[in-house]
Amino acid sequence: MRSAPPAVVAERVARSRDRNPLLRYGLRLRLVGRAEASEARDAADRIVDDGRSGPAGDAVVGTYDEVARRLFAYRQLGIDEFVLYGCTGAGEPARVAGEILPRLRALTDAAAVCGA
Repeated sequence: MRSAPPAVVAERVARSRDRNPLLRYGLRLRLVGRAEASEARDAADRIVDDGRSGPAGDAVVGTYDEVARRLFAYRQLGIDEFVLYGCTGAGEPARVAGEILPRLRALTDAAAVCGA
C-alpha cells in the first residue's frame, strides 16, 4: 500500500483483515533521517518528486529516533514489510542501515520482551 498517515493505514489494514486475515501488508515510503530534525527537514526539502521540488508527501522525516518510532508505529498497526525508495543521496542507504534500522530493531525487541 502507498504511504498514508498512521490512522489511515490502520483503517485500511483493519478493513482488509476483516476480509482476509491471512494477508500480509507492506508500505511504500521514503525515509529521511538525520541526527538533527532540522537537518532531516533540509534534506527532505531537496527531494524532487515527479518533477516538483520539495518534500515528498510519503517521506518519514525526522531524527533517527523519530523515524524509527514512526516505522515501529506502522508495524504495530499491522504493516509487515516496508518498501523504501527514493534515496536523497548516496549516503542515505548507509544512514538507514546504520542508524534507523538498529533503532527499529531495538524497539521491536523491547516490545517482544514486554509482550506488546
